[in-house]
Amino acid sequence: MKNQMPFPTFLKTREQIATEYGMSARTLRRRLIKLRIKIPDGRVMPKDQIKVYRVLGRPLFIWIDDHNLIPYTGPDI
Repeated sequence: MKNQMPFPTFLKTREQIATEYGMSARTLRRRLIKLRIKIPDGRVMPKDQIKVYRVLGRPLFIWIDDHNLIPYTGPDI
């Protein structure tokens, strides 16, 4: 299931990524530290989002733009 990931198309905040997984930004930070995943400060670039998706697996939700969140069902990359 971990290979089924969304394809990021825009910069996201850590809060947005955490929301996709149904967790707080603090929990996301702790999990990434535990898994030794380092992402640069500021908004998260699409290439770094892919790193997060690969280690944490398929998210529950996905942002389709800065203001709209929907359940994630595909497409996969």
